[in-house]
Amino acid sequence: MSPLRDRELVCARCQTRFLYTVAEQRQHAREGHSAPYVLCPGCRALQHLLRRRRGVVKWYDRRKGYGFAQDEQGGDVFIHVSEVRGKVPRRGQTVEYRLEETERGSAAKEVVVQG
Repeated sequence: MSPLRDRELVCARCQTRFLYTVAEQRQHAREGHSAPYVLCPGCRALQHLLRRRRGVVKWYDRRKGYGFAQDEQGGDVFIHVSEVRGKVPRRGQTVEYRLEETERGSAAKEVVVQG
């Protein structure tokens, strides 16, 4: 495994370049995330204030009524049919939701398919 070093990334939301420091990488790994942040610190702070998140559906099984999305920050988020408002999500679609931490991990609440 290569040693950690500061990395320059581009925010997925506002396209601003930002520095992903070694300290942030270590903290992110301790929280169980494998992918780097995709939002700059400003967009992460705004997202936290708004309490709504966006993610891309990794997979969703209509018959079983659940699936997972990848959050903008790289984590997996559970989607259950009981929280879907409107259209049922499909793989590759962007969804917006309120994130809730449960004893089993991150779960999406009030899920809305974008577009």
